Amino acid sequence: MIFTTAWAQHAAEAFELGALDYLLKPFGADRLALTLERVRSTVGEPAVAPALDRDREGRRAGPISRVFVRSGRAIIPVAIDSVSWFEADGDYVAVHVGRALYLVHVTRGWHGLIAEAFLKSPTSARSETPSRCSMTT
Repeated sequence: MIFTTAWAQHAAEAFELGALDYLLKPFGADRLALTLERVRSTVGEPAVAPALDRDREGRRAGPISRVFVRSGRAIIPVAIDSVSWFEADGDYVAVHVGRALYLVHVTRGWHGLIAEAFLKSPTSARSETPSRCSMTT
């Protein structure tokens, strides 16, 4: 536990509560680096989260075959083969499936995964051609 505050009078109490360090605001990059080194020497390097391991494993398996979208209060899977086209703008992707439209918030890097999966899926299932795949960030 690291405390950051502008009040020096709370430092003793912070260490009584088990703080590893107490950063008095304003503090600089050098002071923060020293604190982070202290944390690493005390608790070790952070372990890779299991979710990150699953994500890496999934990316090695090939293009994604579905995306999950919100439909009302439900989250449903949509097969990439059933998507007519995608429209991307910043952190959002509009997924067009027939007459339905789903707006999906995506993180950096997912645009490429969606585009790759869409372009590799069979075009016979789509009413639009891959040229309708518009991915801009």
